Amino acid sequence: MMTAVYNLAQRSPCVARFHIATEGGWDIGGSAALLVSSLLIHFGAPLGAAILTALAGALASFLLLRRYYAANAAATALVMTVLAAGDGRRDPGFDLSPEEAVSRPAE
Repeated sequence: MMTAVYNLAQRSPCVARFHIATEGGWDIGGSAALLVSSLLIHFGAPLGAAILTALAGALASFLLLRRYYAANAAATALVMTVLAAGDGRRDPGFDLSPEEAVSRPAE
């Protein structure tokens, strides 16, 4: 998750404001989940139901990351090509553009 946040921050006009807004959103989401959980318990719901509210945050993270990585599929393919080398040496395809890396045939 932090790779996506870091990459988005680097593309934003002001990295500091981006991180402040992101942290604020994270805190508001966590506070809202705690409030919903406490209200569920207050009104008699079982503890398991309150714990399941965490799934809403996990689902939101999954959907946002899926959208981010789908939009950046070419960059992801390039990273996977570099990681496939695995031994720390420079991959011959590293100097390719993301479009070339996606269309490059497997060796």
